[in-house]
Amino acid sequence: MNCEMNYLTVEDSLYFIARIRGLDFSKIKQFVQTISSLFLLEKFLKKSIHRLSGGTKRRLHAAIAFIGYIETKRVSRIHERSFLFRCPVSYYS
Repeated sequence: MNCEMNYLTVEDSLYFIARIRGLDFSKIKQFVQTISSLFLLEKFLKKSIHRLSGGTKRRLHAAIAFIGYIETKRVSRIHERSFLFRCPVSYYS
């Protein structure tokens, strides 16, 4: 991430990237709640990125990567944790 992003909160960065990647504004709030739940980031939403540990930053980066991958139509499917584990397998098969 850019150094300018380090001073955003986790929640702000998820909103920001979601808008850049073209997610519908009306669905971003639900999407951020869902993706933060999936990557266990709920308790860090109000923390600045520069205050996070290395492992939490990795989870945040993974969540940001999924923002571009998962369309808003599939938000309800994100709740299935098994979906996450099938992604790499289905990608290579």
